[in-house]
Amino acid sequence: MLNHSGKYFIIKFTLVAGFIYLFTCSSSAQITASNFEKIKTLDESISKKIKSLVKDSSGILWFGTTLGLCRFDGHSCKIFKTEGLTSNWINNIYSSGNYIWVCSFNGFKRFNKLTEQFKIFKNDPQDSSSISYDNVTSVCFTKNNEMWVGTLRGLNKFDFVTEKFIRYKYDQNGIKGWDNINYLYEDNEGYLWIASLGGGLYIIDVKNNTFKNYRFNPSDNHSISSNDIRIIREDKYGYFWIGTGDKGVNKFDKINEKFYRYEFDSLKKSGPIGNNISTIAEDEHGNLWFGGTGGISIFDPMYSKFENIEYFKVRYDNYTNNIYADDKGIVWICTPGYGFRYYNKRKWNYDIYYHIIKRDTVSFGIICEDSEGNIWLGTDYKGIDVLNKNYQIIKHFENNPKDPFSLSSNQIHSIYRGKSNFLWIITEDGTLHKYNPVNNRFTRVFNFGKRRLPWYFIFEDSKENIWLSLYRDTLRVFDKNGNFIKKYFNEESEYDRFDLISILAFYEDNLKNMWIATSRGFAVLDSTSDKWQFYKIKPDDPHSIDNMVRGISAGEKGNLWIISMMGLQKFNISTKALEYYNSNDNLRGGFLSRILFDKKGNLFLTNADRIFMFDPKKEIFTDFNIDGTELGIIFASCFKSDEGKMFFGGGNGFVSFYPDSLGTNQKVPAIAITGFRIFNSEVKLDTSITIKKEITISYKENFFSFDFAALDYTNPAKNEYAYKLEGVDKDWNYVGNIHSASYTDIFPGEYVFRVKGSNNDGVWNEEGTLILLKITPPWWLSWWFKSCAAVIFLFSFGYGVKKRINKIQKEKKLQEDFTKQLIESQENERKRVAAELHDSLGQDLLIIKNIALVSLKKDDNVLKLKKQLNEISELTSSTLDDIRNISYNLRPYELDRMGLTKTINSLIERANKSTNIKFNCRADNIDKIFDSNTEINIYRIIQECISNVIKHSGTAEADVRITRFTGEVSINVSDNGVGFDTRKKFSDSEKTGFGLKGISERVRLLGGKFEIKSETGRGTKISIMIVNTG
Repeated sequence: MLNHSGKYFIIKFTLVAGFIYLFTCSSSAQITASNFEKIKTLDESISKKIKSLVKDSSGILWFGTTLGLCRFDGHSCKIFKTEGLTSNWINNIYSSGNYIWVCSFNGFKRFNKLTEQFKIFKNDPQDSSSISYDNVTSVCFTKNNEMWVGTLRGLNKFDFVTEKFIRYKYDQNGIKGWDNINYLYEDNEGYLWIASLGGGLYIIDVKNNTFKNYRFNPSDNHSISSNDIRIIREDKYGYFWIGTGDKGVNKFDKINEKFYRYEFDSLKKSGPIGNNISTIAEDEHGNLWFGGTGGISIFDPMYSKFENIEYFKVRYDNYTNNIYADDKGIVWICTPGYGFRYYNKRKWNYDIYYHIIKRDTVSFGIICEDSEGNIWLGTDYKGIDVLNKNYQIIKHFENNPKDPFSLSSNQIHSIYRGKSNFLWIITEDGTLHKYNPVNNRFTRVFNFGKRRLPWYFIFEDSKENIWLSLYRDTLRVFDKNGNFIKKYFNEESEYDRFDLISILAFYEDNLKNMWIATSRGFAVLDSTSDKWQFYKIKPDDPHSIDNMVRGISAGEKGNLWIISMMGLQKFNISTKALEYYNSNDNLRGGFLSRILFDKKGNLFLTNADRIFMFDPKKEIFTDFNIDGTELGIIFASCFKSDEGKMFFGGGNGFVSFYPDSLGTNQKVPAIAITGFRIFNSEVKLDTSITIKKEITISYKENFFSFDFAALDYTNPAKNEYAYKLEGVDKDWNYVGNIHSASYTDIFPGEYVFRVKGSNNDGVWNEEGTLILLKITPPWWLSWWFKSCAAVIFLFSFGYGVKKRINKIQKEKKLQEDFTKQLIESQENERKRVAAELHDSLGQDLLIIKNIALVSLKKDDNVLKLKKQLNEISELTSSTLDDIRNISYNLRPYELDRMGLTKTINSLIERANKSTNIKFNCRADNIDKIFDSNTEINIYRIIQECISNVIKHSGTAEADVRITRFTGEVSINVSDNGVGFDTRKKFSDSEKTGFGLKGISERVRLLGGKFEIKSETGRGTKISIMIVNTG
């Protein structure tokens, strides 16, 4: 293996001298340029302008670019520029707390992540406490919480309190050039190292103000190789690595003060890939990454071996600006030609082999393993290449017209390894070859003739018979020596029955039954009866493309696994039932190849551009993010080697891996809220949204959105999210890879917005992050307005209640007085009735009794008796009149006999006869529109009005008008008498008797309206309106 991990592979692009055939092959090493992936969500126009990067404590990536400072959350970039400067070009950036420190050629800048504002520190020739020079190259944060700033004209220490600079000066024994600083570095002992441009390497003891200077010495092989120093890095073993601008890299042993030089040897192809080394990083495994003009070199300290990576020379500039290894095990590279890329070792646990051929040719990606573990690659027009386990070409086979034991054609369509280690090959001219590894000969067994679509599939059964299928042709069987045995589907009826099938895969079960996958379903040949049984994925639509079966193989418990255009299906041999697994849309409609099983029973599947694993126990799919489109490989075939290694190949090469080596991303991602928009416009906040804990908006800003990100950059497009606004959403909204949430018309109040997310392999951060959202109400819903309104309401309510209580108490008092008066009136009426009965009716009856008794005692004198009987008759008549008057006063009998209208007229007539007042009456017919109780009350009202006129008016004439309207009756009684003061008189009436108060109370009980108008000397008018409910 090439290093201690044994898992890296590097592609070395080698031009094959002489061009024996017009293609080249790149042999696999441990890491290739294709292992460096780009982030699809990062704009390519920004990607190639990144000069440096850093990941802050929250997990957000920051880029120093030629456009300015860029914050990248995995989905979008936000660029911050310094106002008033002609250029925003950035050389290096550093993160510390809430600040990003920016090195540029036009000043030293501090970016506040909270306020998202820059502060610029520039040289002022008149101020010795300003920075020594504007071209700033490096920053170093020490263990003593100091910050040193290097420029091309001096070293500065920054005072965080005064925000001034202390310029460091040293000039001893004529040493020059130390202040032309490229890079600063602090070692574990607290010494400050300076990489100078032309002055060599300096080590400063800042406490004692002493220097050590290491320069190139031509006579000392253990001196530093160059005085042009670009970068310094200390590895985990305590060695220091110094990159130079022209002489490669040096390893410095601080104990014996010796330098060990590593330069690129163009003849031996050894050493670092270039001699200009400007960036160094150490990954989590202790490997050192060097970058510069030649590309990238990876150094394994254990084996002291460099492995070099070039970006494609023809197309890209190989210069590397910066290499950065983060805490997640990801190595990031910045290049101006290749763009921004990253390498994730946890992901790339597989090998890649590229088969680069001439542009106008095509390779079908036919791959197979022989008995020695060599890989056979079949190409289109260029025969067969054989690769050893290191993926180096060791053999090449082509057609030789003069050699009958060579390939009959250079276009290879199928290679299959039999149980006797013979290889069976079919070429495009329809010839079946048998390859003998002992003598390297190809025996031409049978020729089927050239086909329009040359699909050939080979399978060897348990008897070592060879089954061979052709596109829309019969199925042929040969023995292991190539002798023809039998063919199927040769009868017209049987041939038509399966609709011109094309057989695409074979499987033999433990009962020796032969299963075939075809373009129209799948079938089984019973080994006992030699009869076929046909099955379709969609029996109701036999011509559907969904019936095309690409792969068939057996799993556990007697089930068959089938790949069709509908995805993955499980076929139960006993029940003949199909179960579908189509939850992964990537499996549908793809050009699926055979199924491979690992030792755990998991299925490995591929479509044209991706590889999946299906766990039949958990019934879940896993996508290992092996993207054939990015690798330039279209997956069309696969096989598993004797060692259990899986190979998936296509026209441009293949990918291979051990299934157990593939892992998933188990890192829980940090979650950040990255944007806040109102009406789709970004809001400028006083504090960065990534740090802010609370946002306040107006009720008018009723359409707002949050942006968020899971800070895992492995494959940001596959990170997923869920969010909810507490107080609005009842549950989480799971939105897949959508990384924003919008709300509208939210009622004013306080809410909490929560968001959680997952990485590309579905590992969730369930805690997520949150922000408090306050929506201020309109003024009429504000707390102060509500408080004032509440006070006013309580005061008004209290005043209203008090007023109402007073009114109720007053009305209650009036009611009590009226009730008392009513009782007194009733009692007086009883007394009056009793007195009248006693004084008149009683006396009369007593006289009648006495007359009768006297008459009985006296003589029967007829004349006298007659006189006495006449007296009795007169008294009886008088008594009857008194009884009628009393009864009439209690209730006029006319009401029941003649009705209300005539009764009122009768009342008026009696008043005219018994008084000197002339009553003029005009009354509409109001009979039978009121109930009896209402009628008697109306009668008493009119009766009381007439009585008041008789008693108090002093008038000679009065008018009574009774008018019937729709829904109501109007009563008006007026006179031209003496009149009175209504306020005084009405008040007196409440105390002295019924009078006007009695009339008013009766009207109120009837639900009517009562009005009285009068002035002294100008008469009186009473107006009454009673609702007609009839």
